[in-house]
Amino acid sequence: MRLDGLICPAFPVPAIEHKWGDKLGCCCISTVLFNIVDFPAGMVPTGVVSKEDDEHLKDERKWPVGR
Repeated sequence: MRLDGLICPAFPVPAIEHKWGDKLGCCCISTVLFNIVDFPAGMVPTGVVSKEDDEHLKDERKWPVGR
Protein backbone atom coordinates (compact mmCIF):
# COMPACT_ATOMS: atom_id res chain seq x y z
CA MET A 1 0.00 0.00 0.00
CA ARG A 2 3.10 2.24 -0.02
CA LEU A 3 2.49 3.66 3.46
CA ASP A 4 5.21 5.70 5.13
CA GLY A 5 3.49 5.67 8.50
CA LEU A 6 0.35 4.69 10.31
CA ILE A 7 -1.20 6.70 13.12
CA CYS A 8 -3.47 4.78 15.44
CA PRO A 9 -4.28 4.59 19.16
CA ALA A 10 -1.46 2.81 20.96
CA PHE A 11 -2.86 2.56 24.47
CA PRO A 12 -6.59 2.08 25.02
CA VAL A 13 -6.82 3.77 28.45
CA PRO A 14 -5.74 7.11 29.91
CA ALA A 15 -2.53 7.30 31.91
CA ILE A 16 -2.63 5.39 35.18
CA GLU A 17 -0.89 5.55 38.53
CA HIS A 18 2.35 3.55 38.77
CA LYS A 19 0.84 1.15 41.29
CA TRP A 20 -1.54 -0.25 38.64
CA GLY A 21 1.06 -0.96 35.95
CA ASP A 22 1.17 -4.72 36.57
CA LYS A 23 -2.59 -4.94 35.90
CA LEU A 24 -2.48 -3.54 32.35
CA GLY A 25 -0.17 -5.89 30.46
CA CYS A 26 -2.91 -6.72 27.96
CA CYS A 27 -3.26 -3.03 27.00
CA CYS A 28 0.00 -3.01 25.06
CA ILE A 29 -1.25 -5.59 22.57
CA SER A 30 -1.76 -3.00 19.82
CA THR A 31 1.93 -2.05 19.72
CA VAL A 32 3.11 -5.62 20.35
CA LEU A 33 1.39 -6.82 17.18
CA PHE A 34 3.19 -4.23 15.05
CA ASN A 35 6.56 -5.12 16.59
CA ILE A 36 6.02 -8.87 16.10
CA VAL A 37 5.54 -8.41 12.34
CA ASP A 38 8.66 -6.20 12.17
CA PHE A 39 6.90 -2.85 11.89
CA PRO A 40 8.49 -0.71 14.64
CA ALA A 41 5.87 0.91 16.86
CA GLY A 42 6.18 3.61 19.45
CA MET A 43 4.25 6.31 21.23
CA VAL A 44 4.48 10.08 21.13
CA PRO A 45 2.95 12.09 23.99
CA THR A 46 0.34 14.58 22.84
CA GLY A 47 -0.45 16.52 25.98
CA VAL A 48 -0.28 16.81 29.74
CA VAL A 49 -3.06 16.23 32.27
CA SER A 50 -3.20 18.50 35.30
CA LYS A 51 -4.95 18.05 38.66
CA GLU A 52 -7.49 20.61 37.45
CA ASP A 53 -8.30 18.37 34.48
CA ASP A 54 -8.92 15.48 36.86
CA GLU A 55 -11.26 17.63 38.93
CA HIS A 56 -13.19 18.62 35.80
CA LEU A 57 -13.76 14.93 35.03
CA LYS A 58 -15.58 14.56 38.35
CA ASP A 59 -18.03 17.33 37.40
CA GLU A 60 -20.92 15.81 35.45
CA ARG A 61 -21.85 19.25 34.06
CA LYS A 62 -18.46 19.71 32.37
CA TRP A 63 -17.93 16.12 31.14
CA PRO A 64 -21.26 14.25 31.08
CA VAL A 65 -20.82 10.50 31.13
CA GLY A 66 -24.41 9.54 31.86
CA ARG A 67 -24.02 8.32 35.44
